[in-house]
Amino acid sequence: AKRKEANRLMQYVAERQPMIRYPEFRRRGWQIGSGPTESECKTTTHRIKGRGRRWNGDNAEATMALACLDEVFLTRTYVDEFYRARRDNTTLVARSCPAPGPNCFCSSMGVDPMQPAGADVILHDLGEAWGWEPVTERGQQLTSRVRDLLQDGGFEKPQAGAFAIELDMQGVPEKLAALFEHPLWEELAARCMNCGICTYVCPSCYCFDIQVKNRGSEGYRFRCWDSCMYYEYSKMAGGHNPRERKADRFRNRFLHKLEFFHERYGSLLCTGCGRCMAMCPHGVNIVTLIERVREVEGHV
Repeated sequence: AKRKEANRLMQYVAERQPMIRYPEFRRRGWQIGSGPTESECKTTTHRIKGRGRRWNGDNAEATMALACLDEVFLTRTYVDEFYRARRDNTTLVARSCPAPGPNCFCSSMGVDPMQPAGADVILHDLGEAWGWEPVTERGQQLTSRVRDLLQDGGFEKPQAGAFAIELDMQGVPEKLAALFEHPLWEELAARCMNCGICTYVCPSCYCFDIQVKNRGSEGYRFRCWDSCMYYEYSKMAGGHNPRERKADRFRNRFLHKLEFFHERYGSLLCTGCGRCMAMCPHGVNIVTLIERVREVEGHV
């Protein structure tokens, strides 16, 4: 029994070597007193979800995430004027992705990595040059503005590579609707630390908090990113919390990605980028979760 436990511990540490590179983390200025996760949550929020930022990779997933956010903030009788003002003033230049990463399964989520949905211009890596493909009127306008930087001529688009992860999502949202009270959630949530890193690196998470402070006749009111994985997020003014337990918050996050959003908008909120899988310090894996959902007894 002791040998088995020791082997399990060594395997656990070996699988998480990229997460415990403490000398490198210190050089980057990350706090490691309780691990890099908490520090990385703060820096990731600023780098990925701050205004005026850009995504360097996972472009197809990122543009699909924006399409999901458009549904939330611009449709169903509600229009967020702050979001619309920034969105209307945004031109999206995305890069096609012919070489899926080891954690990517975006094609299973309805994403075309070679034709990022919602992009105004698509860039194609041709090796020694970039192919520039305007696909919308806004993209054509940008093309006219940078014409001096471009060369005329056709190019052959690269071919999409194979995915290491492929999932069958047929019937999964419908099945999840019948599993709300299933003990599966206790099993799957056991590894979760509720650190929230999955929500911070996810391109389609949009939970937020509104802070208000009044001082006499002056004050402020602002909206900031939050996480549904935190206990305080769903805590009400009277002290009641409808998601008191860790398993409740875990279930809510994944049902939102795979069932609630699909029920309301007709598409999945998970874009298949795999960021949450790569960054989770305890190995919570949405692919494993989907596979387990398909295995359990339940009626569609």
